[in-house]
Amino acid sequence: LVSTVTHDLKTPLALIRLVGETLGLGRYSSPETIGTYARMLSTEAARLTLRIDNLLAYARITDARDAYRFETLDLLDVVQESVRRAGPRLRALGFDLDANLTDAPTVRADRIALLQVLDNLIDNSLKYSGASRRIEVRTAANEDTAFVSIRDWGIGIPPDEAAHVFEKFYRARNAAASGSGLGLAIAKRVMADHGGSIRLEHGP
Repeated sequence: LVSTVTHDLKTPLALIRLVGETLGLGRYSSPETIGTYARMLSTEAARLTLRIDNLLAYARITDARDAYRFETLDLLDVVQESVRRAGPRLRALGFDLDANLTDAPTVRADRIALLQVLDNLIDNSLKYSGASRRIEVRTAANEDTAFVSIRDWGIGIPPDEAAHVFEKFYRARNAAASGSGLGLAIAKRVMADHGGSIRLEHGP
């Protein structure tokens, strides 16, 4: 765990340090260039924050007795918050996010845990979208179940690896982006602890 996470944290930290030093030395005066570097800092800081949140979530759900604070939540509000949180990265990376958020009921859940799940799923779509710059978020509901769908048109995953993506520390062979392999494992555990489920529909 320590080895994996240390490697995962060093990449955004190195870039943040490099950009900070570059701006600090005053090598660029163009507002456009400074804006580009500022967006890069924001994007890498968001990545670093998510990695740290994953570590805290992993430690938190290891002992489920005190892991959650259940309350009545408006699911639509939680999904919208996750989309807002992803906004700076989406804009910096040129993504178009299509959010069709309807039919989202109230649910009994831990707000922080649900946000962690949604943040990780959006982050995965960002990391593995390849040349595609489109992400779709949908909500729906029937009599007793609420659904949230996050879809991308990215590089996909080989069929023989799809069954393993929810295992701790698992990284697919085509996973060029950095990651600890904790995000989807956390998402699966949180959904199970909430009496729900998570599934992957995939294609190459």
